[in-house]
Amino acid sequence: MVDIKEIEQYCNELLNVTKFKDASYNGLQVLNTTKISKIVTGVSANVDLFTQAAEEGADLVLTHHGLYWKGNDPRLVGILARRVKALDNASLMAYHLPLDAHPQIGNNVLIAEYMGANIEGYFPVKDDEQCISIKASFKEPISYVDSNNPIDKLKAISDYKREVRFINPKPTIQNCVICTGEGGFNMDMDLDGIDALITGEITERYYHLALEKDISIILLGHHYSEVLGIKALGDHLAKKFNLAHSFIDVFSSL
Repeated sequence: MVDIKEIEQYCNELLNVTKFKDASYNGLQVLNTTKISKIVTGVSANVDLFTQAAEEGADLVLTHHGLYWKGNDPRLVGILARRVKALDNASLMAYHLPLDAHPQIGNNVLIAEYMGANIEGYFPVKDDEQCISIKASFKEPISYVDSNNPIDKLKAISDYKREVRFINPKPTIQNCVICTGEGGFNMDMDLDGIDALITGEITERYYHLALEKDISIILLGHHYSEVLGIKALGDHLAKKFNLAHSFIDVFSSL
């Protein structure tokens, strides 16, 4: 067994959490059990995930979207109380933007690697900003309609196969920006030379901006765009600390 504080300290250093201004409280969010032998990972903290984790005997649940967000009501009533109760004896840790941005096990780089794209660096590269999105490119332009193209591979990220949606699909794409979750803010950047934004979801105003800038937007779904990172973090911790680990893919239509 490993002390949870040791795991948290390691994750905080690995993911460089102090670098990020985040709405999430990254790190330990609920402390129940302190000695950890079994980790369950999942994308988002919810009753379904916690119930299944308890059935598997988890000591620690590790998620990308946690229970506590800055500015939200912290009182243990209503849905928040139900979720904490569903944890049973397990503790909860969560890592949001630091996990999106990590150069080895981050959501964005893993999406690029899953497609076989070349990672060119963070986007945009500015010393005074925390960069989360990445720029990537394919060796040759790819077409949406070709069989077995890299975009089609993204449908198999999750146990639940999800259709990829396209806004302003161009005949071919080569250079792209990848930002999992809600990455529409990248459309406000200078996208000269970029063919596509690959993200989870966007708000309505970015639909017309995609048409006006002639940029394709490829929508994977918020949940399914962020499966790979938390799963990789769990695998990494299991190997590092000799722990049992399982990823639970709770269904989400978004």
